[in-house]
Amino acid sequence: MRRLLQVFEHERLTLRPDAMGRFLSAHELARLYDFNDRHDNKYFTGIRDGVKFKSYVGVIQIGGLTIEVLPKSDRNKGEESEYSGLALGPLRHAAHLQESQCAHGLGNQPAQTPPFHFGVVFRNVLG
Repeated sequence: MRRLLQVFEHERLTLRPDAMGRFLSAHELARLYDFNDRHDNKYFTGIRDGVKFKSYVGVIQIGGLTIEVLPKSDRNKGEESEYSGLALGPLRHAAHLQESQCAHGLGNQPAQTPPFHFGVVFRNVLG
């Protein structure tokens, strides 16, 4: 089963559904913990029954689960973030992509961030 979850920086995903109905299965959580261990806890922190994302924006894809981490600065800008789906387009064309991550610490940078973000996506996906 393929799933897409969108979260903002510093948000949590747990085994229990949150106010927006987002949750992780036990299998997905175990795979995220393994991913986190292999990447030195760089993108998120393991918490009790879940994960808390750090200051990274991008896409984490593990098996059928794709998590799009959006900038927290977009949290209150309405229903859809201006960065929503930005990194997913190039990743959809990478059929060989099985388990990957793409992340970049954006902080509070101006709008010229997306082209650099695409550079990170292409370096990670296309090698």
